[in-house]
Amino acid sequence: ESDFRKAIELNPSLARPHSDYSMTVLYPMGKLTEAERQARLAIQLDPLSVTLKNALNMILQCEGKYDEVLENSRSILAANPADGLAQQIYARALMQKGRVDEAVPILEKAGKGSESWLGYAYAKQGRRADAEQIATQHKDWPWTQAIVSAGLGDKEGTLAGLQGMAAIKDPRFGMYPQYPELALVRGDPRLTQMRKALGLPEIH
Repeated sequence: ESDFRKAIELNPSLARPHSDYSMTVLYPMGKLTEAERQARLAIQLDPLSVTLKNALNMILQCEGKYDEVLENSRSILAANPADGLAQQIYARALMQKGRVDEAVPILEKAGKGSESWLGYAYAKQGRRADAEQIATQHKDWPWTQAIVSAGLGDKEGTLAGLQGMAAIKDPRFGMYPQYPELALVRGDPRLTQMRKALGLPEIH
């Protein structure tokens, strides 16, 4: 954190340090307000970067700002309909707005990289067997186990998936528990212990 602050102090006009500081330090630590601020600064400096816009959307998703996520995602997809990450984020925001039936075909089309979220969507759609099939197909992917289990309302399965991520020091572990889809495990002392073991603060 101190190194990023120093880099930004030395050259505040570079977009990358603001974005990397936001995504690799502030966001995993649960400092979402400051992460959002840094992400917006990065976009001001490089307004044409789709990567920066997708990064901001990931943070906004965790803050529950779904309408802005939808608006931003539509803008990205209008320029690049094949952007898989934007498709995924857009579909996730739709689900959080209760529009699961709209999200499913988007995730089905997105294909590789969106398997976990498709399993989550199937679970929310009531297609339990389809959701479980995706979890079985990717049983060695703890992140998929966490997400699909959350969709099924399985807290123990979600925690087991997160534990698997923590065990391999998956760099996404800092972010995943903050996803709105994984809200069912926040506040659980076992999650707090996992984060503590990796030097991360408790989140609520």
